[in-house]
Amino acid sequence: RELSLSQEELEAMLLVLERKVPLILHVDRASDIVRVVQWAQAENIRLVIAGGLESWRVSDVLAKARIPVIIQPNQLVPSQFDSLAARDDLGTLLTKAGVPVLISSSVEGEPDKMNRIRQQAGMAVRAGMSQADALRAITFLPGQLFFPEQKVGTIEVGMRANMVLWSGDPFELSSSAEAAWIAGKPQDLRNRQDMLTERYLKQQTSY
Repeated sequence: RELSLSQEELEAMLLVLERKVPLILHVDRASDIVRVVQWAQAENIRLVIAGGLESWRVSDVLAKARIPVIIQPNQLVPSQFDSLAARDDLGTLLTKAGVPVLISSSVEGEPDKMNRIRQQAGMAVRAGMSQADALRAITFLPGQLFFPEQKVGTIEVGMRANMVLWSGDPFELSSSAEAAWIAGKPQDLRNRQDMLTERYLKQQTSY
């Protein structure tokens, strides 16, 4: 018979029901967060809250259930009725309450904003989050939650050795990546702009 969902969507739902992957729900209002936590526990589903602008009001519920919250520090403002109690120190409050906090450059999942992740972490630090907690929020915790079998997110024996060497504080805009390794292998950091610059500098010097 015809189904209301595609085969791909049903297969994705099966992974959630089997607890192989977490279900990410974008919820901001505190009362709604409590309801989805209760629902996830009743259905035995691994839940992750995205946004969670009022989640600090129910941090005890989230901490007890060990439910992570994905925040976007530059969007922690009361922009609608569901987020009237939004605070810019959300990451700090949740972390102190024992809630796992992940920092994202977009809780909506736009991949073109991924290059802003360290600036988002810097905003969380400005609002009171420690640098260590902010670093965990963009390295260890995402790796542990989404890619546990790949052993990523920390620098220690047995891990995959994905690393970046920064010229200074990675949360400072003036810092730049000086070296990078993926699975322990050095990476070429030159991009298209660098190669075009080298190309036309050579042409100028030949005139």
